[in-house]
Amino acid sequence: MARNFTLNFPSTAFGPASTTTGPTFVNHGTTPYSRIGLAFDDSVDESAATGMFAMPSEYTGTDTLKAKVYYYTAGATSGAFACNIYLEAFTDGDAVDLEAAQSVDTGGNAGTATVPGTAGHLDVITTTLSNKDSVAAGDLCRIVFIRDVSEDGASGDVYLANIELYEET
Repeated sequence: MARNFTLNFPSTAFGPASTTTGPTFVNHGTTPYSRIGLAFDDSVDESAATGMFAMPSEYTGTDTLKAKVYYYTAGATSGAFACNIYLEAFTDGDAVDLEAAQSVDTGGNAGTATVPGTAGHLDVITTTLSNKDSVAAGDLCRIVFIRDVSEDGASGDVYLANIELYEET
């Protein structure tokens, strides 16, 4: 399948989403070859969001908007990892106070996968963003990511490595 655009958001592009606490950055490896993962706990839903970005002008809104979640686990070698990916979009002139409110469209963007049989191995979940907050090209956006522990059977931390956002034709 062809793509109209692709945006990549590494773990370091994410910060706290709904509170000042939540997932934490973890440095894996040794200097100078370290890699940073964003650790989501298995006991409570934790959320993180990208900084704000502009939806590319190549976005048509008529094709399928998808997200690929690249993750790995701390120790889990069985069970399912479950997450939700949301898009928040603001059009010029929207009546939303960016200092005090959010407008995340929260339905229907779940991703679930059985974790790899070896801890630390990469896995990828692809999900269609059916709820996308009426996003249009040029809108100011952010991605919100939540580990959904009520649907999750993977024990221990799950590390977010990257989220890829793209429109598939």
